[in-house]
Amino acid sequence: MIVQFDRKMSDLKIGFIGSFAQELAKHSMKVSDISDPIVIESFDCVNETYDLIFGAGLYEIIPEDILNVPKFGMLFFHATPLPEGKGNAPIFWTVSNKRPNITVSCFRPNNSIDAGPIACQSNVAIEETDNYPILYKKQWQGVLDCLEAALDDISQGVLVFREQTGVSSFTAKRSPSDSQIDPNMKLIDLWDHIRCCDNENFPAFFELNGKKVYLYHKVKDD
Repeated sequence: MIVQFDRKMSDLKIGFIGSFAQELAKHSMKVSDISDPIVIESFDCVNETYDLIFGAGLYEIIPEDILNVPKFGMLFFHATPLPEGKGNAPIFWTVSNKRPNITVSCFRPNNSIDAGPIACQSNVAIEETDNYPILYKKQWQGVLDCLEAALDDISQGVLVFREQTGVSSFTAKRSPSDSQIDPNMKLIDLWDHIRCCDNENFPAFFELNGKKVYLYHKVKDD
């Protein structure tokens, strides 16, 4: 699938929507010729005057009739190598599956979960000592890298998409029980599990004598 743009980027009306719309809009001005990126408060504000809309931090399926309103459609981001890892908790999925990189996919969404042809992907290497705060920053860097790649292609006048290929999989939303570890296992064998746990929102824990014992971790250079 190929999308060709009939005007230069500075003449396109480009919007940003989702929890991270402000950050994406600001970054787009730093790395491209977008003159006036628009932060869109809700999908009720989407209309046919938009040429293209980027979305990040969206946790709902958007009806296809809304997705097709902008002249050149929409582009969303998801932090897995789609079609693997659709759904929730991409960092947990990535580390649990021993992936060497955090892969972010920039794709043209349809009315299914994290489905649609891919415009570009970016990879950020994972180090053995990366814990959740570092992994989260790397995930965000991957989103920015994908945004820059997409904007660069748009500035050249064309976006080339490829269909998602490979085995499709879905991951569920994290629950408190996902942070439970087995105290009988070696600590080194538990590290991948522990480092996916956020000290503030879902700390690692184990049960001892009917009580929960929480483990808070920090990675520090010598």
